[in-house]
Amino acid sequence: MTVSRHTPQRLAAEAVRRVLSGRSLTPTLDELLVRHEALSAGDRGAVWDLSHGTLRFLGTIEAVLGRMLRKPVTEPGLHALL
Repeated sequence: MTVSRHTPQRLAAEAVRRVLSGRSLTPTLDELLVRHEALSAGDRGAVWDLSHGTLRFLGTIEAVLGRMLRKPVTEPGLHALL
């Protein structure tokens, strides 16, 4: 079985990274999902849910990370993954 490098988790992380750099979520998701139209309906829903959930709880996530990490995360891609 081959694993696509465009998993829902990776696409959601990319969407979150773009939002954290100033883009709006809905147009970002629309663009990503159009470019990856081969995704199943379930995978498309997962991208949407992961992106929204991450951004909904971003304040809490950042507070927890701030207490756990020795240094702040400065790389945007890594920040979006955490």
